[in-house]
Amino acid sequence: MDNFLKLKFSSYSKREIGLFFLIYLVINTLVIYKYATRQNYINPALIALLYGTFLILVHFMNFKFRFKEKTYKWLFFSISSLFLIFSLWLNIHVDKFALQVDRWSAMEAGIKALFHNEYPYSALDHMKGQTSNLPALIFLGIPFYLLGDVGYLQSFTFVVFLIIISGYFKSFRIRFSALLLIIFSSTYCYDIYVKSDIISNFIIMLAFIVISEKYLKKDTKKNIIINSIGCALLLMTRLVTIIPLTLALLKRFLKMKIKNKALFFLTFCLLVTISFYVVFKNYGSLNNFMRFNPFYLQNSQLPFYLSLFCIVLSLIYSFYLKSFKELIKACTLILLLTVILSLIAKTVEFKGFQNSILNSKFDISYFNFVSPFLIFYVTLLHDKFTCKDKIGYKQE
Repeated sequence: MDNFLKLKFSSYSKREIGLFFLIYLVINTLVIYKYATRQNYINPALIALLYGTFLILVHFMNFKFRFKEKTYKWLFFSISSLFLIFSLWLNIHVDKFALQVDRWSAMEAGIKALFHNEYPYSALDHMKGQTSNLPALIFLGIPFYLLGDVGYLQSFTFVVFLIIISGYFKSFRIRFSALLLIIFSSTYCYDIYVKSDIISNFIIMLAFIVISEKYLKKDTKKNIIINSIGCALLLMTRLVTIIPLTLALLKRFLKMKIKNKALFFLTFCLLVTISFYVVFKNYGSLNNFMRFNPFYLQNSQLPFYLSLFCIVLSLIYSFYLKSFKELIKACTLILLLTVILSLIAKTVEFKGFQNSILNSKFDISYFNFVSPFLIFYVTLLHDKFTCKDKIGYKQE
């Protein structure tokens, strides 16, 4: 097992960059192809081919050609600012009620119900659906709801992404590479357009893991409480967050002294208890709770035994991780496996690619569970040619 992991996690070669860029390319091209089928003017396969070729050319040229660092600095800040303005403009000008995606309104409906002292999970969104957001995801949307649109969450997390790559990568050339990967990602741009919270959720997850690894590894009282709060809140956004949280924190938790484990556990339980009380206190009756709760909806995309398999896999892998690079790679691959298994399950259930992808029986935006880690990992590989590992694990 150890030799297998060394084989899988050791190389910083161009081949590995090519492999993970290919994953990025396939995911984003698949999204373009799906939505290109909804128009009748240009062949969807041609649109997907042109988009894929564009991605290859942009990232090949960025990888191949070098400019002065000050040029990359100017490009990074200029394009970041323009894209941030664009994301804000898009949120303001897109008619959210015309969207056939209800993630924004599911979050908004849950927040409104909470403010009116009602049960959030029986509240109806603009498409007559209910929210599947766990408590912390509802709480996360409140500041942006108060600003006038929960879609502003995407603009906020774009800034979070910029801060994380700027804090981790010293070179503006490498930061610019990460910027190109995210702004030309169709999955990311689609999430902004429909005001979805998925990629924002996992940008915050990535940010927590990077900050925890860089600043919160020592078992001080302050660090333990912050890690526990972060773990509890992120676990209360989506159930799938248990995978990266297990990979990042399980081994560290088991190595803690008993008193530190107790502090972590008590902080975690206190926050979860308070959050669940606030959200579930008006559930009404047991029958109402059984009919309207987020757990069933979040588990509906993947059979329980496959979900359990991915969680156990992350638990096992967590004991073999020896570097920050390995951690990000493991998060990328196991989250990707989770999404692919869900896609296969839906393809089998609904008898083919046409129904699962093109007719939306499978939610293709679930690839955004993976996207922040995938983009960060491709950037990390790019950086490995010129820089040493910057975070606390020993160097391979």
